[in-house]
Amino acid sequence: MESEREEAVFQAAMHLAEQGRWRSCSPADVAALAGIDSLDPELGDRMAILRSFARAIDRTVSERATGAIDDADVPVREKLLELLLLRFEALVPYRSGVAALLRGLPVNPDQAARGLPFLARSMRQSLEQCGINVSGLRGTARIGALGLIFLDAARVWANDTSDDLAATTRHLDERLRRAENLELRLARPNWCGRQTSG
Repeated sequence: MESEREEAVFQAAMHLAEQGRWRSCSPADVAALAGIDSLDPELGDRMAILRSFARAIDRTVSERATGAIDDADVPVREKLLELLLLRFEALVPYRSGVAALLRGLPVNPDQAARGLPFLARSMRQSLEQCGINVSGLRGTARIGALGLIFLDAARVWANDTSDDLAATTRHLDERLRRAENLELRLARPNWCGRQTSG
């Protein structure tokens, strides 16, 4: 996904998270575990490391997306399903650490608040890749809704060790269909159906 140096840093960070040491560790601890002298200046604190990790995952998802994402005849729900699954697949090598961080969100509100912009950025990217308007209040609601779907599915993904992430796929598909039906009932543009300009 990234350079060997960056990969070592991400693996070290997620290992510390898995061991329950994330909140107490320092960038120096991450560097030592990664086997390097020090982290790059832009990775000066724990949230900066997570920000870099999130952006690396975003890049991987974009690189792995198929041509179906740009096909106007493919329902947006299917495009979102593909992009969310690609994100979970990219996170598999870090599963234990990511799962530990997510489990800690309810008891670490400060970390949750500081991490929400990373999630929002990722969900915004996925929606925009599908041609969905994310401007204004409606766009903010769409970003938030997709973020909730992702976090809900992450609970399943954390224990889904199948090669094809079958359980995660079923869960995501069900949640996206519910979102689609909700928008239909509210008579709003169908952001989980075919592409619209709304």
